[in-house]
Amino acid sequence: MNDSHPLNQDQQIHLKTISKNLQIHEMIYDDLFHMLDEMIKKGLKPVICSAYRSFQRQKELYEKKCQYYLSKGYHQTMAQKLASQWVAKPGCSEHQTGLALDIVSGDYQQLDQDQEKTKEQQWLMKNSWRYGFILRYPQGKQDITHVHYEPWHYRYVGKIAATEIYNKQITLEEYLS
Repeated sequence: MNDSHPLNQDQQIHLKTISKNLQIHEMIYDDLFHMLDEMIKKGLKPVICSAYRSFQRQKELYEKKCQYYLSKGYHQTMAQKLASQWVAKPGCSEHQTGLALDIVSGDYQQLDQDQEKTKEQQWLMKNSWRYGFILRYPQGKQDITHVHYEPWHYRYVGKIAATEIYNKQITLEEYLS
């Protein structure tokens, strides 16, 4: 799901609540919690800081990022282009499917490139595929994904697809083409 393949707004998504403010697609629940339990057993402190987002919430985040670039002096078209490299347009975010999660370290909860240095991200980058998750926006693949590197953003694709994507070191776009 991206600008080229937006979400069908009539699509029914069956959500399961995982905490007070977070929901995920019900089909990823078991694999997600197996993965998180394994991390905790290893002494890691994973924190899910973002999961399912409604259309309205995605719109708010996108508009806020556009406003940021407008405040920096960019014209509307360029502000939207720059914003969409960090925050998907409403209807184009994988978070709206309930299949995408932002997972950070409990000891470092910033959404920046230093996240990749945490033990939690190191473990996720090496093992998330075993549970059906992929690092969705890997380093050096922006020309393919059209999204900046996000070492915290994981997408559930199922164990078979995740294994192939991990082993071939490709993106979801490359896998689907």
